Amino acid sequence: MINLKVEEIVDIGSFAPEDIHIPKIYVHRLIKGEKYEKRIERLSIRKEEDIKATSAKPGDNVRERIIKRAALEFEDGMYGILYSFCS
Repeated sequence: MINLKVEEIVDIGSFAPEDIHIPKIYVHRLIKGEKYEKRIERLSIRKEEDIKATSAKPGDNVRERIIKRAALEFEDGMYGILYSFCS
């Protein structure tokens, strides 16, 4: 059973079905969250020069290129998990 906590509950028809993306899950219940706040827990920024070119594994460079490309597709408020890249 999936309970989904949301910022706002809107009327039916407010969004076109093709504009709603909830991949491979069936939601059983919506719960309107109180004091919904999107916070960055720890903001870290570094300059490109600070990044070392060495990698721990041979496939790391390929993974890094794929992840950087995927990051370009994201817009503000979007999130995602790349399961095959978690190790």
